[in-house]
Amino acid sequence: MKFKLSLWVFAFVLLAASLQMAFAIDGGSSNNYSITSSDYLLLARFNQTDNPVIQAAETGQNIKEVALPASSSVVNDEWKGVSDGTKIAVNLSINEDAGVSQNFTCDVYWNGTGAMPFAFESYSGSEGAGLEATTLRNRDPGTGARMQYRDSTSTFQDLTPTTTINASTFYLDRVVFDITNFKSNYSTISVYNDTSGTLQYTTLGTAPFTTWENSITTIKSLQLFIYSAQTIKVPEIACWNWTSPANAYVRPTVPNDTTPPNITGYSDQGSSCTNWNTDPSNPCNTSDTTPALYFNTSELAFCAIGLSNVNYTAMGSSRSCTVGEGQTEHACELTPQDELVYDNSTVFLSCKDASNNQNITSTSGPLKLSITGLEAAGRNSIELGIRNSLSSGYTIYTEQKIYARNSANSQSVGVFDKAIKKLSKIWAFNRIGASDSHVNMVNITPVLYTLEFANKTSVNITNQVELLLNSTK
Repeated sequence: MKFKLSLWVFAFVLLAASLQMAFAIDGGSSNNYSITSSDYLLLARFNQTDNPVIQAAETGQNIKEVALPASSSVVNDEWKGVSDGTKIAVNLSINEDAGVSQNFTCDVYWNGTGAMPFAFESYSGSEGAGLEATTLRNRDPGTGARMQYRDSTSTFQDLTPTTTINASTFYLDRVVFDITNFKSNYSTISVYNDTSGTLQYTTLGTAPFTTWENSITTIKSLQLFIYSAQTIKVPEIACWNWTSPANAYVRPTVPNDTTPPNITGYSDQGSSCTNWNTDPSNPCNTSDTTPALYFNTSELAFCAIGLSNVNYTAMGSSRSCTVGEGQTEHACELTPQDELVYDNSTVFLSCKDASNNQNITSTSGPLKLSITGLEAAGRNSIELGIRNSLSSGYTIYTEQKIYARNSANSQSVGVFDKAIKKLSKIWAFNRIGASDSHVNMVNITPVLYTLEFANKTSVNITNQVELLLNSTK
């Protein structure tokens, strides 16, 4: 039976509820581990039963691995040994006859139960064949279940200081391979997640560089070995090449992300349009005064929409988008507090990523919108204010020309969107659009009252109509 060893790509979680603290390895998360394939010699995870079809699709490479006996199993990162000598081996090259050509380090994360006799070994042949080059193992209970390695004479030596193993801890066995001098050093490290989810490492025992046993000069495969019928959790093996000794002990990480997200494209959905992909000043047409814009970002991002050219933080939480947060596809709807009142309007989109990278100003820059139907909407808002204030006994006129002469014999004339006559009183209202001019007709109390609106929302127009009518009727 074969088991899943995934090369080059990783993103996995291990939850160990029975342990004192849950443990998880998460590529590219709190510890910022690299997920770039070229950073690794081998990246293998045991998180589900192996399937060659799944493996080939996931890794793009069919690395050879074997398990004995076939009745052993790997399910949800638990490796279930069925007898003394249960093993899993994996080659370090697609060409199984090729040895490793560069210095490398291997980390094996593991936890076991009971006495937990468990070993991490390297071999001169493929699939765990040939002779052992290195061995780091937890010895049997009779020797105190302590960590030991084998020296050049194949004699077991204790790590320093003496390192004992318990079932409530996750461990990292690290072996550093110097292929030029045919030597390795050894470490056993305890691992846990702190409250922020970051992996914390504490070195328990080490051994200095020691010549490989059996006079081995080439390593072709790695092997995990269980010495009894037991369950071992093995969430991951990570191996990376190194040229500088300083890098032998530092797992590859992703450079700190300092780049804010950018907008990669707009779609013809909602009130957005593909015009903006080439020229954001080429307006999209819409009748929606609280438009929804659809767009994509260069990375997972959180976005907001507003009328000011400011960044995500300055826009405030009340303007955050509600669709696509933390994704690359977004839909952002302008909130009623920013209802558009200009025939030619401008909106802005501002985004940040999970690392809180954001621009000083908006992400989008000015996005032009041509708002249609504002004149009709304004007239409807005027009529709503009239109906709210005057219950009956009035007549409404549309596009009404009015002549007025005041006590100084000064005459004015103008056309109003809506005029109302009730008994001896007349009220006249205008919504002033981009192509309109103010009439500026004076009030003649108590028979004529006029009011003109520019750049007012529908709600504001209705409220101001009601206010004038209620104070003069």
